Amino acid sequence: MIDAGARSVDVMEPPVESPASVVLIGIGWGLTAIVLGVIGLRESRSRMPGAESRAALTRFAAGMTAVLGTASAVLSSRYLGAEQYGRLIPPFVGDAILIAVSAVLLERAFRRQASAFVYPAALGVIIGLSDLNGSYLAKATSSELALLVEGAILLAAGFAFDRLRRRVGGTGEPPPARCPADSRPGLCLSGSARDGDGAPLQVARLRRLSRRAGRGRRGLCPGRARTARRGSR
Repeated sequence: MIDAGARSVDVMEPPVESPASVVLIGIGWGLTAIVLGVIGLRESRSRMPGAESRAALTRFAAGMTAVLGTASAVLSSRYLGAEQYGRLIPPFVGDAILIAVSAVLLERAFRRQASAFVYPAALGVIIGLSDLNGSYLAKATSSELALLVEGAILLAAGFAFDRLRRRVGGTGEPPPARCPADSRPGLCLSGSARDGDGAPLQVARLRRLSRRAGRGRRGLCPGRARTARRGSR
């Protein structure tokens, strides 16, 4: 209650927020990112025209949703009580969660050979390390040192994730068909002969391909097919 001369004004104190509220927000964004990731996986396995581009775009959207949604949750400030506002989740905990999300995206990038996940992962690491720098180092030292560390974070993250993107170098699509030099005629298989996890063909499908190769109908590379026809003459 505030006494203003002859009048008294009642001031309503806002309710104290619980960390569970921002945790639920982060979970909601995470579920949205998972749904987008599943859509991207289905697109990568599709043989429709333009599926490769749609898969890359959807995976990029899934990664950005996961990183930005998590960042908006763990970096949010609410009323803490006693006329104080601040972070509901301590900075080191929230930034650790954000970097963990980036690590999951990197694992998906290498497993699916999809470089679209690398860019959101880089953004998550930069946001997390920059927040740690501003929350702890800048307060304990000078602003000049904090700016120097921030520049080092940007340069190191840019270099490291560029190298990681080159190592991934793909969109999750199967490689094109090729005939190894020591392959038998009729057993030249395309990249689609394996599923998304690299598991071998089923026995029934392999037998069907072998029967087709024995009849000389399909499966030959063009150069080997012409060589086989010349030999038969």
